[in-house]
Amino acid sequence: MDQVSDVNEQQTGKNQLAEEGPKAGLEQKAGEEQRAGEERKAGKQQKVGLEQTLTSIRDRLDYQSALLGIVVLLTCSALALAYQLTREPIRQALEADMRQNFSEVLPARLYDNDLLQSQGQIQSPWGEISYFQATLSGQVTAVIFPIRSEGYAGSIEMLMAIKANGEISGVRVLVHQETPGLGDKIEANRDPWITGFNGKSLQQPAPEKWKVKKDGGVFDQFTGATITPRAVVKGIFLGLTFFDQQQGQLLYPLHQITPAGTQSGQDQSPANQN
Repeated sequence: MDQVSDVNEQQTGKNQLAEEGPKAGLEQKAGEEQRAGEERKAGKQQKVGLEQTLTSIRDRLDYQSALLGIVVLLTCSALALAYQLTREPIRQALEADMRQNFSEVLPARLYDNDLLQSQGQIQSPWGEISYFQATLSGQVTAVIFPIRSEGYAGSIEMLMAIKANGEISGVRVLVHQETPGLGDKIEANRDPWITGFNGKSLQQPAPEKWKVKKDGGVFDQFTGATITPRAVVKGIFLGLTFFDQQQGQLLYPLHQITPAGTQSGQDQSPANQN
């Protein structure tokens, strides 16, 4: 009888274990899910707190100033690097263009110096300008300077070379906005008209003849375009007048030969001599 009771108790225990096993598993799973949920909640709260902190920092003036400073620093650094990389090629290109322009208004046989290294500054009817002296065996033979006149559509920028005797060596138009097919004949590569000023001076022709033929002068105008050549003639005549008035400075050597045979680039105009 006792054996039967023991067997029944064992069976009952097994049944209880069988019933409690799944229940315990469910409770464990529920606990894990609860912990996971709490961790997610805590993570969200932490994220929200971090975002709030970042927002408060971003709203601060010192943060915005620091951020702007970093952007400006990076931008300036990039610009400085670009400038350093392009400065020398740009300088070389500009010098090449200037030398080409010089060669078109002044023959190489008239100078043996570096024109770009013989540059001075002077006040002119067009404001302060740079002028370039040409020398041969130490003697000033010509001077080159820019001139300007108002044409039909805007300013006409020119380069003019005048020999020491007052004669025009050459003139070239550098920049203009004149009408294509009409006013653009002032360009040497479109028409030889501009070369007609070579050899002219204030005495040849006489000052009153420094006009286009339509105005009683000796210079041709263009068919359908009188304003443009009239402006060029006026600008060149003003350039000659400026040279005549300022030749004391324009033709005074920028570089003096010292007794030791070296050159001095100081301003040694007559007004500065003792």
